[in-house]
Amino acid sequence: MRNLSFVSSFILAVLVCAFGVRYKAEAASFSKADLYLEGLSRPMADILEFDVYLAHGEAEATVEVRGFTVTGESFDKLIPIKASAAGKYRDAEGNYFNTARCVRQDRSGVPLSGEKPVLLHNGFFLFYRDMDLPLGVHKIAFELRSFVKGQQTALIRTPLTQVTITQEPRTKSRLVMLRTLKDGEEPQINETVSEEPDPILPGKNRRVGTQVLEFPLETPLTGGWYRKKIDAWETGNVRVLENIADVRNGPYTEADLEPLLPGADEIAPAPELLENLSPTGHIRYATNRNLIAGKQFVTDTSRFGNEPTTLRTGSAFFHIPTKDHKMGTLELPKGNKGGFAISELFEIPEKDFYQREIHDRIGYGSRDVLLYVHGFNNTMDFAALRYMQFVHDIRFRGLPLAYFWPSEGSGSVGAYKRDEVRAAQSAAPLADFLVNLVEQHTKAKVPGKIHLLAHSMGNRVLLNAVHLAKDRIEKITGQNSKPFGSVVLAAADVDLVDFNIVIPATVELSDTVYNYHCEDDVALTVSRGLHVAKRLGEQAVHEKGVIDVDTKNANTSLIGHDYYVSNTPLLYDLTMVFTLGTPIAERITVRGRRNEKGLVEFYFP
Repeated sequence: MRNLSFVSSFILAVLVCAFGVRYKAEAASFSKADLYLEGLSRPMADILEFDVYLAHGEAEATVEVRGFTVTGESFDKLIPIKASAAGKYRDAEGNYFNTARCVRQDRSGVPLSGEKPVLLHNGFFLFYRDMDLPLGVHKIAFELRSFVKGQQTALIRTPLTQVTITQEPRTKSRLVMLRTLKDGEEPQINETVSEEPDPILPGKNRRVGTQVLEFPLETPLTGGWYRKKIDAWETGNVRVLENIADVRNGPYTEADLEPLLPGADEIAPAPELLENLSPTGHIRYATNRNLIAGKQFVTDTSRFGNEPTTLRTGSAFFHIPTKDHKMGTLELPKGNKGGFAISELFEIPEKDFYQREIHDRIGYGSRDVLLYVHGFNNTMDFAALRYMQFVHDIRFRGLPLAYFWPSEGSGSVGAYKRDEVRAAQSAAPLADFLVNLVEQHTKAKVPGKIHLLAHSMGNRVLLNAVHLAKDRIEKITGQNSKPFGSVVLAAADVDLVDFNIVIPATVELSDTVYNYHCEDDVALTVSRGLHVAKRLGEQAVHEKGVIDVDTKNANTSLIGHDYYVSNTPLLYDLTMVFTLGTPIAERITVRGRRNEKGLVEFYFP
């Protein structure tokens, strides 16, 4: 009877802790949207840049743009920006409104095949004369909605940006002029030429000419269509701009620029309430799951199996529910009700991934990185959705990454044993990924950190990977460097003997390592029975360099294993860890105490 009860408890634990879902929407979505402070002063203008992802068979999408100012004590009230009296971009309610048409074609206007997904880069000037904004400082966000054949498919908002409307020119700029050279075209004087992956045509390269100019912004700009990143952490007043316009003779004038974004031909309807709309989430991933034969063009997680193989990298886009979302809850689509869902998933070659999706994104402002490693009995679908919900709930503003190892996603004792083997085989590929990640973050020369989060059996994968990668990482960063910021080991299904062997590498390479544990974790109780040994996530370890956090008082779930992502106090605490960077002694979510041996522990009251 005891053995039967044990197996029943084990199956109940894993079935409740994790289950797989699949949801796929063939619809256009957004990769990113950012407002860049261009600094153009005559007339006042900045740049809205966004990437639109067209799915299979979609020839084009229409993007609607509206602006909002943010007010309130917590900056939680969004007020539509009114169009100026002379502004021609407006909706029926008099609010600022503009549109863009995104067509599946290359830079020369040649249509691209609709058989594969495509990522289109877009951007245009926002002239403040078209908006009813007085002189002064404003907190501004822009909302973008994509439509395909009249049906809304996605929504995204730019990060909240402080914009100063002034008649005075802005300090000085460093201008990096980039242009694509045609076949056989010679570079201009003082122009260097490099080769890079084509952002529109996958698998192809383009030649890029670069010229660098430095001048104060009171010097009139000669125009162009610019994308920009702000190196504010270096000088505070240097602006790095990238010209991504088609090359034309010129100087450019305002008249040349405006046709790049035609205005709406008809009066548009007034915007709906923001809380009723579903924005788009985005996670970059690495996986050592095998690619199933014949599914190389499938754009959801069914393309992958659950056997370990070589590393693959890519991007996943998500629909996120905003209406009726409860913090810590993973709502799934049901009927007409929305929920967290994967809209598209596609692969990016490793070389392009590390340069474009890691190095460039970190350099453009996503300075902090959060890498997640899931646990046992997770399908790729479920792990991705759970992580997207977590990133959304803690309001993480950096670059979220996930490592999907080939868990079988089946709730049985046999599957647990097989997952243990797969977890052991997945550490080496993750070690390679960590080395490349640290290398790109180091090259970007930004002050942010790479944060790490692992759950359950995923802690074995992560800790062993860091142990394997330590020497290679130190060759990149130097001895005594700490490329990792906060490392959270949540409900770790790790043997203490193994833990003591591998933990020194993580401690040496990290600012802070946390052991979030709970003695009432049913899943770990079952694991302890299988291994006849207590698990790391059940207890404080008092290991030098590791901060123990007892979650028992805050752990209210049935199984008590997914508390890090499903419990509100834990999510508030992890918001302070990863998003705000608050030291544990300053966090209001936890308290400190000394145990009977006088050792310091932290706990949720």
